[in-house]
Amino acid sequence: MTEPSTYKKRVPPTAMLENRVSFAYINGVSLVVSNIAKWDDAMVMRVLDEQSRLVGNISSISNITHFFGDVFGAHHRKMIVQWMEKNNLAPAERAAMVTDSSIMRAALTAYSWLSKTETKAFLPNDRPAMCEWVCKNTDAKPTDILAALETCYKLIGK
Repeated sequence: MTEPSTYKKRVPPTAMLENRVSFAYINGVSLVVSNIAKWDDAMVMRVLDEQSRLVGNISSISNITHFFGDVFGAHHRKMIVQWMEKNNLAPAERAAMVTDSSIMRAALTAYSWLSKTETKAFLPNDRPAMCEWVCKNTDAKPTDILAALETCYKLIGK
């Protein structure tokens, strides 16, 4: 594992795609909140390129995502992996998703067991516990992550 100090960088919550996506990066933890009705390839690439530009093309140790609308399908996940490989970025060691869906939470738990990755789904009211979990092995403070996450929600009107 890379030392957390390698990831010392702060990008405050920032709106993208006409205030339908928000992004923040704090000491190795990235946050993405979106309210996109239907993702297309160009949107995915715009968000990836903008995030990379803002953070300086560095990886995340962990991340939080919350999709209010459409989630990335297999095609978009493949695009993201290819984009990361092209840009020499490593996948996050821990990934958290916020969702009300019990099916999605069960699917992520099963995926985590099968892939032996640290992937976990949280209910929206579990945000403080989620922020504690994603800060493991980072220089980020859970309170800073929670504050940035709340601002990300505000930026997209949630």
